[in-house]
Amino acid sequence: MKKNPLVSIIVPVYNMEEYLVKCMESVCSQTLRDIEIICVNDGSTDNSLKILEEFQKNDERIQIITQRNQGLSAARNAGLDVAKGEYIAFVDSDDFISPFMYEDLSKKIIKYNTDIVVCNYFLMNEASVEPRSICSDYYINSEKDYLYDLLKDENIQNYVWSRLYKRKLFKDVRFQVGKVFEDIYLSTDLIGKIKTVYYTSEPHYCYRMREDSITNSLTIKSVKDAIEGEYIRYCKIKNIYSDLLAIGVYSLLKWISIMCDAFGDKKAIFDNFGEIIDSILSDLEKINIEEFKDNYKYYDVLELIKEYKKLQ
Repeated sequence: MKKNPLVSIIVPVYNMEEYLVKCMESVCSQTLRDIEIICVNDGSTDNSLKILEEFQKNDERIQIITQRNQGLSAARNAGLDVAKGEYIAFVDSDDFISPFMYEDLSKKIIKYNTDIVVCNYFLMNEASVEPRSICSDYYINSEKDYLYDLLKDENIQNYVWSRLYKRKLFKDVRFQVGKVFEDIYLSTDLIGKIKTVYYTSEPHYCYRMREDSITNSLTIKSVKDAIEGEYIRYCKIKNIYSDLLAIGVYSLLKWISIMCDAFGDKKAIFDNFGEIIDSILSDLEKINIEEFKDNYKYYDVLELIKEYKKLQ
């Protein structure tokens, strides 16, 4: 009987013919050979499926699932439903990875026996390619410390593609279909499951910043999903770890500020999410926000608070 692969790599694909070849080349050339590559064709209408089929001819580790277009969450879930690896990874089809990514991450997750390993990554646009973080490797041995880092948003972010997960974490967890910024909701559903984390400063993943990305083409629906997702997570964390209130408040205000900048209409966000903002400002009175003055967006958060109060 053929043994299960060490790592299942899930690649959701929807109309990515422009970037897909580079993505698949990077996945297929991993120095860790003990992998399965699950490509979920989410109803592509371009040449994406043909590209996948060409790669499959030369690599028996590739499995192609074709379904009607249902969105990123449903595509990732379809991959999770058939994944057999001891560990789970996600690669977006417009990005690419280093050839050593999963050899390095699998060695670390085994050596340190952590629930996940998070790696550093490159931010790539037409003008530059720069690593996201410059800190050293470190180990996290409690969920509270992991959530603090996640909320701080300096080294560890919500992104699922910069991680290697133990598959058991997904036993009863899936991405929420129909939600934009689905990674936020997943991070909430995983609270209570992730106890230990290893962060490596090695930038194995290359995230392509595209002009037509979700962040750069926001609608009020996607803003709603983003802010409500962060607020749901904030409330859950606050109820479990009351001493994370300060970082939780700051993190949510920073996220609202980011959404305001990206959406370009602060008043619309204030009008639509006033109840959430009021709740956060009530909690703000219980903390000292100055402890985050060295964190990026600090002064934007102060301006957001000032502008919102002025309109009330």
